Amino acid sequence: MSLWSEDGDSDNVEGRQPWAAIPVMLELRGCDFFDWYDPPMCRRSKIIIPGLLRKMNEREVEIKKLKLKNEHLVKLDKKLKKIVCILVLLLVFTILSKFKVGKENPSGMNQVKML
Repeated sequence: MSLWSEDGDSDNVEGRQPWAAIPVMLELRGCDFFDWYDPPMCRRSKIIIPGLLRKMNEREVEIKKLKLKNEHLVKLDKKLKKIVCILVLLLVFTILSKFKVGKENPSGMNQVKML
């Protein structure tokens, strides 16, 4: 990921292609530290890339909002399913409570009466 200023300059080495850059050894420090030299970007790149990054950031924010909304809707869906199950059970219980099973008749079948 690269950080871009408004003029399109990159502030971060990460993501740069080493074969496209020239490592410069800093021998004055006596260490293995090296810096990258990137050729200047064309004017059009400096205009296009920040706009693309802004749009990408906007999309990421939108994705986060949609994920939160989706999580909320999933929770509501689970609650709705529970409510529907309870209502169906109450309906079945109400319908079954309207019937009374009587004594067994001579044919071997129980007699069902409506209350």
